Amino acid sequence: MNLAMIHMSDVNLKSYSDTSYHYEELKSLTRYSFEKVQERVQLKRSVSRIVTIFFSELEKLVPTLHIASMYALLSEFPSAEKIASCHLIHMTKPLGNASKGRYN
Repeated sequence: MNLAMIHMSDVNLKSYSDTSYHYEELKSLTRYSFEKVQERVQLKRSVSRIVTIFFSELEKLVPTLHIASMYALLSEFPSAEKIASCHLIHMTKPLGNASKGRYN
């Protein structure tokens, strides 16, 4: 009976569209992606701030801190003292691996 009343009431009902579902999913994924990009920006700022506090010389030596080779270097040698006390061969290994041979 309800279906008949809806049909007779002359209400313009939109039929289900598969594309509207995909648009909603796309909007949701776009929002999620934007949130992740913002989180990444915040994490990069935090890394830069920490490096500036504890290892300010590094920022003057490299074009950017946010490359795989610098992250590998900081993971292996988290302070200027550690880098100063290590042998050059020990430093080039993590740099070479992270940079895919560029910094051998």
